[in-house]
Amino acid sequence: MQVSNNISYKPLFRGATNPLIRDLLIKNKSEANKNIGLAFGVDPDFDRFQRIIKGKAREELKRFISPDKMNVSKGGKVVQLPMPRIDLPKFTRGTQDEGGVGSGSGKKGDQIGKIGKDGEPTEGGSKAGEGEGEHANEQWGPEITRSEIARLLIEDLTLPNLEPKGMDNVKKEDIKWTSISTKGSKINIKATLKNAIKRTIAEKGESFNEDDVYIEPSDIRYHTWDVEEKPKANAVIIYAMDVSGSMGEAQKHIARTANFYLSTVIQHQYGELNAQLQDETFSDDRFGEGVEEVFVIHDDGAKQVSEKEFYTTTESGGTRISSAYKLIQKIIKEKYDPQNWNIYIFHYSDGDNWGDDTPETLKIMDELLPQVNEIGYVQMQSYGSGEFKSSLEKKFGTSHHKVRSSLVYKSSTEEYKKVLSDMLSERKKEGN
Repeated sequence: MQVSNNISYKPLFRGATNPLIRDLLIKNKSEANKNIGLAFGVDPDFDRFQRIIKGKAREELKRFISPDKMNVSKGGKVVQLPMPRIDLPKFTRGTQDEGGVGSGSGKKGDQIGKIGKDGEPTEGGSKAGEGEGEHANEQWGPEITRSEIARLLIEDLTLPNLEPKGMDNVKKEDIKWTSISTKGSKINIKATLKNAIKRTIAEKGESFNEDDVYIEPSDIRYHTWDVEEKPKANAVIIYAMDVSGSMGEAQKHIARTANFYLSTVIQHQYGELNAQLQDETFSDDRFGEGVEEVFVIHDDGAKQVSEKEFYTTTESGGTRISSAYKLIQKIIKEKYDPQNWNIYIFHYSDGDNWGDDTPETLKIMDELLPQVNEIGYVQMQSYGSGEFKSSLEKKFGTSHHKVRSSLVYKSSTEEYKKVLSDMLSERKKEGN
């Protein structure tokens, strides 16, 4: 066995001549750009084109595109938007039997096209044509992570970082391969070779030669691990939506859109927070780390549903808001110990509650306050009484640090920004 400091490395890849790299370079590129990719390894036009398209997608997201128009993938961490089909511009060669620029039988000043009665060229035919025309196709735009969306919103609205509680109570066990042992399953090659060299030198003395080195069972060393405990921030976000007959589709659409963006910001912030707590670098893959989501819908009664059902269900019937908070209270008691979980509740309704149900609802909310980080109530414009928001604010005030409310009149960028600001902006700890 040879041990030498003079090591020569044979390149595994030789630029674009390697088939693996060549495939990567020309993937998704137009046929006209293959030679550029092969020759230089980078197509600056294509990269610039992709940046422009991605920038347009970000601008679209600033207008609070509805989640039902997005393609959400990769565990809910990545979205794509439908965009008009745009191909990378390219030059194409003509054929020899076609005239080039400035060729043909005409002369300078000739009119092109048919001449109308007024002496001006006409556009198109005089009658409606037959057959289908060509339509601009839509395609999914580039992938954008929800963490990117969150950063755009946080920067645009200057939203503060959330302040979790209970981080000292929850620990994440992390395995670190830090030790060496004579027993194990994962061989430490460096330590093993070091032992073999030391033993051979001791045996051979001055006659030691590198070719004499060999490994005996007693030389073998293994990696072992230590379990390191790191703090972790856990959060559960409970979303409740009124799906009664008084909530029209337009109102449900507003609620679901606002909910998607609230969820996006909170999940991003908890991913960042856990990275900081564990002294690790944040990446967009950590979006939603430590976060669980619970979805509840209600009319006269409440039930827990899947995320898909929450964003698609259409119900009818009367409204009893207390049913949602009773179910939320039950879910927290059974699964989410407030000592270990940061609990956020967001409720969407038009505020048309049934009869004398409002006092009971406010009583349950009051009981929940010591257990939760926040209760956010978002009310859509009501076609009925819409009294719940005013009753809520009469009970808790408009500056309570745990109870927040917002009123939305229509689906617009400014209205959604207002909801995010009302729900997540910094507020002094006044009240209970």
